[in-house]
Amino acid sequence: MNMATRITATLFICLLLAGGAHAEASLRFSMNRFDLGSIPPNSVVSHYFWLRSAGTDTLVIEEIKTGCGCTLMPLDKNWIAPGDSMKVDICWDVKGKIGASGSYPYIFTNAPDGPSRVYLTGTIVKSPDSLRPVSLKPYILDLSRFRETSIDSISFAIRNHSEQDITLSRLSFDVVECEVILPEMVAAGSVAYGRIKVKEEFLDKEFKRSFTLKLNDQKNSRITVPVRRKIY
Repeated sequence: MNMATRITATLFICLLLAGGAHAEASLRFSMNRFDLGSIPPNSVVSHYFWLRSAGTDTLVIEEIKTGCGCTLMPLDKNWIAPGDSMKVDICWDVKGKIGASGSYPYIFTNAPDGPSRVYLTGTIVKSPDSLRPVSLKPYILDLSRFRETSIDSISFAIRNHSEQDITLSRLSFDVVECEVILPEMVAAGSVAYGRIKVKEEFLDKEFKRSFTLKLNDQKNSRITVPVRRKIY
């Protein structure tokens, strides 16, 4: 091996070692903002965000500060290997708030660019029955168990107050404990019905979750439907 070849090989090895020494963690989101649309008062709503480890080193989640009114569902683990992703569930108790509001938890990691934030926003509606073009009843789906009486499934009415047919799409679904059946369309001026049922493996569990519907009206309106189960 001549001198020039040796120098080139040495430089190549040094570059490889330098690259390994400077491995860094990096956090990225597929989406870090979510608009829940119209939210009933005094309810708990939820949404999950996907965290992606985009660096060359393992991403370590050191702390998630949810702030007042928010809670964090237990994490599967506190680290994400490079190139992998993990789901983080945030629950937001809107309490007595009315009008436009939001919650913005901080996520602290070992990434060098400091903490990141996720943003949950929505409008808490004082009278959900007044929602247009579509309203739901009941607007909070209560699947609780009272001693020998257990409400494991209920139907809910979806009323279209407008003069055009409205289709519904499931924009976000965080109620892993339940199965939800929705009508594909609610005809103009009519009522259609959906149904929700607790999955068998969650009959003995308490939970507070929600799902968000998107309408095909001119505003692409969103309605978030809280779901809760309390065992008394």
